[in-house]
Amino acid sequence: MQLLCETLMLDIADSVVRRTVVREHVSRRERLLHEFHTLALQHFREEHTVGFYADRLAVSRQYLTRVLRAETGRGVTDILSELLLAEARSLLLSTMLQVGEVAERLGFGDTAVFCKFFRRHVGCTPLAFRRQRGL
Repeated sequence: MQLLCETLMLDIADSVVRRTVVREHVSRRERLLHEFHTLALQHFREEHTVGFYADRLAVSRQYLTRVLRAETGRGVTDILSELLLAEARSLLLSTMLQVGEVAERLGFGDTAVFCKFFRRHVGCTPLAFRRQRGL
């Protein structure tokens, strides 16, 4: 999981670095991308809304989404979902936590909401995912 999260965020960081290595001046968009990267890694487990990140970065939700989509090809929600799914897979495969405990660790107030989120993105329930992997 850690590797998947790091890979996703490294993709974003690489996008910033490729644009800033040659120049000394960092654009507002590049700075925003870097700051989002930092915030997302710190808070994705407990904060799942675009509004939280936009507020912390002092920009509108629309602007944040537009910048991320232009710079990475992904929206805020897509990036947060990828981080959550990577962490969920890791917890399901590397721990014996109950699905409800995994949901709680990832900031889902309700196990059913987590299961629905997981199934929509992975194609099976968390328990089925675990069973398919022989756990």
